[in-house]
Amino acid sequence: MSGAHSNSPTIQPSYTGLQLQTSTNALPIPIVYGINIIAPNIIWNGDFSAIPQYSHSSGGKGGGGSNPQVSGYIYQTAIIMALCEGPISTIGTVWKGQSTYSLSTMNPPASAIVAVAESSGLKPASMSLYSGTVPQAVWSYLSSAHADQAVNYPGLAYLAAPDYNLGSSGTLDVTNVEIYGVLYTSAVINAHDADPAFVIQDLLTNAQYGVGFPAASIDATTLLGGSGGASYQCYCQAAGLALSPALTNQEAAHSILARWLQLTNSAAVWSGGKLKIIPYGDTSITGSLSSGASCIFNPNITPVYDLSDDDFVHTDGEDPLKVTRTDPYAAYNIQPVEILDRGNAYA
Repeated sequence: MSGAHSNSPTIQPSYTGLQLQTSTNALPIPIVYGINIIAPNIIWNGDFSAIPQYSHSSGGKGGGGSNPQVSGYIYQTAIIMALCEGPISTIGTVWKGQSTYSLSTMNPPASAIVAVAESSGLKPASMSLYSGTVPQAVWSYLSSAHADQAVNYPGLAYLAAPDYNLGSSGTLDVTNVEIYGVLYTSAVINAHDADPAFVIQDLLTNAQYGVGFPAASIDATTLLGGSGGASYQCYCQAAGLALSPALTNQEAAHSILARWLQLTNSAAVWSGGKLKIIPYGDTSITGSLSSGASCIFNPNITPVYDLSDDDFVHTDGEDPLKVTRTDPYAAYNIQPVEILDRGNAYA
C-alpha cells in the first residue's frame, strides 16, 4: 500500500492592508536639537498593494512544461512617517531592523518588485524628506492621487514614499532615524551638537513649538555673551559643554530646563523681573563662540554677604550655626551614568 505525498508549497496569506505597529495620534511631536535619533510615527498610509510571487513546479508523470503557482507576496504602500518639529537640516543614518540605510537607500525596491515592475506599472522605489518649513509644499503624490487628503503639514519634518517596500511581511521594520535637527552645529566644540544657551532660548521663545515665555523677560546678558563676561553661553563653550536632546515625551518645561541646567552645572534664578541663568563655575576659562569671537568666562565670585555670629538669632551658650551631615556610610557612592555613543549607532 503506497501513501500520498503533496509537494504543494505553503502559501503565505495575502494581507489586505498595512499591519500598523507605530501609528498613534496620542504622541507629542518630538523636538530634536543637534543630532539625535528618534522613531518615526505613521500619520498617513494608503494604496496598499500585494504583488504575487510565483514558483514553478514540474508537471505530473508524462506531463510537460511547468505550472506557475503563487508562493507568496511582496507588499508596498504609500506612506508618510512623521519625524519631528522642523525645520531640520537633513537626516543621517536610518536603522531598519538590523540593517542601516541612508535617505537614498532606505526604501530599496525588492528584486521581486523590480522583476515585475515593467509589467505591473510599479514605480521605482523612492523616499522624500520634507524638512518642516513654514509654509511647506504638499507632497505631490497626495495632490495627484488623494487630493481630498492633501495636507501640507507646515512645521512638521516627515518622510514620504508612494511605494514603500514592506517586503513579504506586510509590516514595517522597527525603524529609527538620525535627525540633524534644530541648531545643529551651533556648538563650536564639535560638528554635531547644539549650543546650550541657544537651545534654552529656543525652547522658551520659539513661536512654533516653544513655551511662550516672553523674550523680554530673559536676561540676555546672563544667557548670551562673549569676551569678559560671566554668561551661560560663554561658560558652556569654554567648558566644552554641548547638548543634543530629543524631547519625545510630554513633560513640563521647567523639568526640561532644570535637567539641562543640572547637566551644564548652572541654575536659573528670577531676579529683577527677569530670568537669569547663572553658572556655578568659579574659575576663569577661555573658549570661542559659534561666531568665531573669543570667549573668556570670568565668574563673579565676590561674596554678596559677610555674615558673623552677630547676624544670627541663637540661644546663649549654643553655636549660632549648626550643620547636619548625612552619615557617610548612608551616602550614595555610586552614580549611574548613561552614555549613548553616536559613533556606535547610539548604543
